[in-house]
Amino acid sequence: MERDDRDESKICVSLKEHCVFQDGGDTLKNIINKEVVTPEIQESLLGAEHLGQAQMKVFVDKHLCEPPASDQHLGLKSPIRKNKAKTFASLYEVVQLSKNKQNTIKVDRQILQRLVTAYRAGRKVDLEYVLQHELMPIPLSLAATNGSLHSTNKSVFANIMTKHVQTPADVPLQEPSCLAIDGQALVMALGKPPDTTTFGNYGNKFAETVLKMGEKYQRVDVVFDRYRDKSIKTGARRKRKQRHRPVRR
Repeated sequence: MERDDRDESKICVSLKEHCVFQDGGDTLKNIINKEVVTPEIQESLLGAEHLGQAQMKVFVDKHLCEPPASDQHLGLKSPIRKNKAKTFASLYEVVQLSKNKQNTIKVDRQILQRLVTAYRAGRKVDLEYVLQHELMPIPLSLAATNGSLHSTNKSVFANIMTKHVQTPADVPLQEPSCLAIDGQALVMALGKPPDTTTFGNYGNKFAETVLKMGEKYQRVDVVFDRYRDKSIKTGARRKRKQRHRPVRR
């Protein structure tokens, strides 16, 4: 301990000689990049010893002093909760809020450093183009940190695409044509037809509707949603699996 104290004193003297702390003030600073910590991080760093002592006291009280019959007693093999003290690295954590949970993202500070180093070494790096994007492995505006795409409202996009488009109610067919039907949309439109008590009755009603809609066409295609492994809809299917919906009667 005495040797550590002497080494610490020598380091402090050397830093003062080179005016490392010439800015003054009581706020903690990073001597490398001159960044200033927040009061919360400073309190966590300066109080690390007290946090450890408090945790040690809790361990002794609940694991050793409390009688086994007490509700507060914990076994020796019970896990010890981490303090999760904030450090300088906490300055680069981005908190992303969602509906029911909070995710903490650690920003990669070395990405920009590697780009600048490559630029100084003579490699072609368009810094103006690079700095237009986030320093993250994925764009947070399009996807979550686990790589899954954000869900969107497709009806809004459909309204924009068809805003200035006028579609006639009846399209004259002068040549052989094909009719494409959205199977899921037709299921929702049919709902529960009257006198339908079994899946067989519903299948017959569905087929009758499709044949009636395609009387004037030489070919009719009924298309349902398919979730391929390499499709962007895979994420939507994974999200829907987490929900439990009652069967409509």
